[in-house]
Amino acid sequence: MQLKAPVWLASFFTMFFAVWACFIPFWSLWLSKEGMNASDIGMLLSFGMLARFIGGIVIVPRVKQNSQLIPVSRWLLLISIVAVALMYFKRDLWVLVAVTLLINALLACLIPLGDSMATRWIHKIKLNYGQVRVWGSASFMVMTMVMGVLISNWGEDTIIIAVIITSMLTLFITYIPASPALDDDPDSDQSNQTETKSTSFWQLLQRPSIVKFIVVVALIQGSHAAYYAYSALYWKSIGFSESIIGYLWGAAVIFEMGMMVYGQKLFSRWNPERMLILAAIGCSVRWFITGMSDDLWLIAIAQSLHAVSYAVAHLASIKYIAIATKGSETIALQGLYSALALNLGTALLTFICGYFYTDLGNSVFVIMAVVSAASLLLLLIKPKPVQPPAAQA
Repeated sequence: MQLKAPVWLASFFTMFFAVWACFIPFWSLWLSKEGMNASDIGMLLSFGMLARFIGGIVIVPRVKQNSQLIPVSRWLLLISIVAVALMYFKRDLWVLVAVTLLINALLACLIPLGDSMATRWIHKIKLNYGQVRVWGSASFMVMTMVMGVLISNWGEDTIIIAVIITSMLTLFITYIPASPALDDDPDSDQSNQTETKSTSFWQLLQRPSIVKFIVVVALIQGSHAAYYAYSALYWKSIGFSESIIGYLWGAAVIFEMGMMVYGQKLFSRWNPERMLILAAIGCSVRWFITGMSDDLWLIAIAQSLHAVSYAVAHLASIKYIAIATKGSETIALQGLYSALALNLGTALLTFICGYFYTDLGNSVFVIMAVVSAASLLLLLIKPKPVQPPAAQA
């Protein structure tokens, strides 16, 4: 049996983001059930995000050829399944810590690896990435809702079981041949590509406008740290059931999907700076409402702002990268955006939230509103216009 490349990749994204939906929103509930306090959970989750950053810069660059993408993904899934199964049967504190860090480092690599598969098929068969990637977002939305119901009825142990089952299904997809296969470019010089990317990486960090972009996006996207780490715990503490928590997470993804589908048309005449200003404002409003209200409907309204706080910021970032860079620099800036602005920035702010959550509780969301407001102040400092790199002779 073979699957056409778009169907194969849509299936891969569907199953992987189902794994992610079992893990990201609910892992703090599992750790809490196993006896960890809120401060320790926040610290562990922040180190988990740091592990994602380390995994991304250590594992992903070692994949030199397109033909290695699926086999490497397969091994990452296999190791993750074994590690999570070990934790299920041996519930020791240090096993919990080690496995949490390990699966963060390994599973997070599947996102850039999946995007690399998509890039190869875009070049080879003109794959429509948006039509494929949307299945991942839909899967995440549905699975968060399903997990809320499962946990409400059968307890937190279903989190571990669901992670194992969805990981095994993702692994199964990797054993189905895709057509056309992910072959290598015969004329590519891998060593030259690596050298160019590395040089461009450091050159980009010497540009003040790009450093400012990374800092701004790190503040906006990083301000989601309290949401990722503590929203489930906070909402449960004010009386929301696990199923309601799942619905709130799922609703946010619905609004995100809508913005991803229509955002290009809505903001076709907006420059990246204006879009980031909108995202920073939406972010500040969202976290202020979340931190100051325990009303379900107000929090649901705040969740709708995920379309602005996350999706608009992401669309603005992609647009900025397209304007500010050219050729190999585009790949390097995408790497910086993922590693520094998303993973490392969120990890640091998760650590800060963990330090304050025990004493301040829901006020950490207000702190995140201040963080996103800081990005707004940086944006209002008039930047130099982004100039495309000069054409080389």
